[in-house]
Amino acid sequence: MLAGKTGTTNDGRDAWFVGFSPRFLATIWVGYDDNRGLNLSGSQAAVPIFADFSRSLPPQLFAEGFPVPSDIVTADTDPDTGFLVSPYCPRRMTEVFIAGTAPTEVCQVHEGGYFNPEPDMSTPSEEFPPDEGEESVQPN
Repeated sequence: MLAGKTGTTNDGRDAWFVGFSPRFLATIWVGYDDNRGLNLSGSQAAVPIFADFSRSLPPQLFAEGFPVPSDIVTADTDPDTGFLVSPYCPRRMTEVFIAGTAPTEVCQVHEGGYFNPEPDMSTPSEEFPPDEGEESVQPN
């Protein structure tokens, strides 16, 4: 298991990457000693160096997983809606949450086998009636 964070200074002079596992930590910095601009991001300049370096290390440095705090839970969610997956959802994604913050409602959007993230609002819908005191506009 491996985690990391890239960084780039606002003026483009420095690019860096910190990569770590429970048993290993390395920082890569790329830049010029005379403060010339590098104009490369951390992912462009430092990550490839870290990747090459980490491939030369013993794999057991990356075999151990990170400890999971007791207040962390996972839930299978629908990436389109953010709700818990239902049997009809075409895709699923396991998300990590602090206990008590995971979604509790199951996705009902995909039950008909179709999901349109941008509903057609040109025609009135029984699902979304006009607000009280607002007239329904019919298309010509």
